[in-house]
Amino acid sequence: MSPLLQALIAVAVLAVVFLFVLRARSSPAPPAPEKYQLGDVTVETLRLYNGYDWSKPPLVAVKGKVYDVSNKYELYGPGKPKNAYAGREVARALALDYLEEKDLGADLEGLTPKQLQRLEEAVADNDNLEGLAYAEMGNLRDWIGKFNYKYPIVGKVVG
Repeated sequence: MSPLLQALIAVAVLAVVFLFVLRARSSPAPPAPEKYQLGDVTVETLRLYNGYDWSKPPLVAVKGKVYDVSNKYELYGPGKPKNAYAGREVARALALDYLEEKDLGADLEGLTPKQLQRLEEAVADNDNLEGLAYAEMGNLRDWIGKFNYKYPIVGKVVG
């Protein structure tokens, strides 16, 4: 390789390195997003946080605690697999394991009347945990642990 070609390659490499260094200096990291805080909320107001209004993050309540699930928009956003839970109190649904994608779709064909009733109760806007078995309550405790680990608590359901 000729000395002139070596010099040109060296200048090109230095120019690329210089551009990367200059670009890294000129663009500071974006500020961290402000944490969302809702405070006390009624069940009716919680329904507005279903992911369809861009000014409101999708929120999910479990046993009265309201969680901001917007960091999992691919799950809780509009038309996404778990969007049915956004804007609702879902303790019963979690306890009964109604979180599988097959249980969230609109296709209810083949379900018995009893299964349809349990599904309706699972996504009801209340936190009625009566009639749950010990194993189902254990399942709910596991889900609460997962929510506490993954999502910030931004409020609580009142009234």
